[in-house]
Amino acid sequence: MTAEVPHLPAEIHRLIATYVHRDDLPHYRLASKQLCVTGTEELFNTIIFHYSTASIDRLQKLSANDRLRRCVKTIFWDDNLWHIYRLEGMHEWKWYWDFTAGLFMPRHRRSDSQELDKPLYAQLAEDRREWEAYGDKVKDERIARQTMSQFEALGNFQNLRSIHMVNGQLSQAHRGVRKVAHTLPRALPVPPVLRRGEGINAFYALPGVEAFRTIQQYCKTSLRKLKLDRVQPQAFTSWEPGELHCLTSLDITIFGFSGDWRFQSTKWTLELLMENLEMFIACLPELESLKVGLENGSVDTTAPLASIRHVFAAETAWPKLQKLSLSGFSATPDTLVSLLSRHSSTLKDLRLRDISWTAGPNDASEEKPKVPLRSIQHCAWPGVLKEIAECLSLKRATVSGTLGENGDVLGWRLDKKDDELAADVENYLVSGGQCPLTAHNAHFAIDNCELPPISVTS
Repeated sequence: MTAEVPHLPAEIHRLIATYVHRDDLPHYRLASKQLCVTGTEELFNTIIFHYSTASIDRLQKLSANDRLRRCVKTIFWDDNLWHIYRLEGMHEWKWYWDFTAGLFMPRHRRSDSQELDKPLYAQLAEDRREWEAYGDKVKDERIARQTMSQFEALGNFQNLRSIHMVNGQLSQAHRGVRKVAHTLPRALPVPPVLRRGEGINAFYALPGVEAFRTIQQYCKTSLRKLKLDRVQPQAFTSWEPGELHCLTSLDITIFGFSGDWRFQSTKWTLELLMENLEMFIACLPELESLKVGLENGSVDTTAPLASIRHVFAAETAWPKLQKLSLSGFSATPDTLVSLLSRHSSTLKDLRLRDISWTAGPNDASEEKPKVPLRSIQHCAWPGVLKEIAECLSLKRATVSGTLGENGDVLGWRLDKKDDELAADVENYLVSGGQCPLTAHNAHFAIDNCELPPISVTS
């Protein structure tokens, strides 16, 4: 007597399909009509694409298939480019890699071979085949970007829920994606290889601007989650949210230069660009999760890119906001406390990283009290943490990086994952008790001086 496979509800088959490896899903779909439907939903739930004619063509074909496009729920868009600014000939190619070799790769001298004297980047500079391959990829990339109507395909995915715009080459893993190259791809040690996105940190590169504007133009109201790994503030010069007003989750990392800002002499100052970002976020009333991080591309990476007041207006609030994450901002105690207190009834998860009272590039006009030498009794952070703990009913809090002060008291550093001070601060924000920030765990401008036992006054 042959054993028969018992009937299982569709929900069970969907659960089983989540454990089938991605590479096996095409075979899984061939088992029966029911498994074909389940396997198709699982296989095309997440798709990835980048700027190439082949990748865009796959995207268009998926969007044109009525059955397959209904399955797409998440899109990962690698918006890195092969093109490197002002790299137009073999001469510029050699100069670029020679410069990169001298900047990033120390020259190790070896007596056994003259060839080994050359850094690997210098080998890449002399490789004409790599230059020709680079030229072919840039040409294909240019063709893929020329006709923006190709991206109308994004509007055909009527069940699309999430878009993650990534800086770094991706490959599809068992579920979701795997990142092949990090934010700043570099040549592999052996052999030297150029990867897409090499020029992302160039001063005139504008990562994310074109992709974000495309998302604004074509994506429909079904979109709920949007994550922008790295985007220039210029993306928000046209701040209208379009069909994005239904977003419930927004995760943005802003990348810019706070020191030698390229638009200082024009009307598009950094402050104005941040105000455009402020207007865009303010038009998203359904937000439940908001994460805004600032990444400084200038030499002085410790300088905050902007102030909280540039991104969050004094009267703006999101009535459904439950999770808030801020990173890399300068602020005043009043602006930070005001922002958090406006969401005291809904906010349950707070994450702060590298927040400082130190004046940012656009905060020079703000008057801040000078901290007495070698004293923390007038430092703001202990009092601010106390107000946050009393005002909010948090279920989770994460504090990391630097909590910066003014004057000779630099603040508190919570850098390590196993840092006891970071754990104490997070527990204090959730459960209350005694503030863990004291003179004994603060950092001062003159670290070699012996610190007197000064306590914090409330």
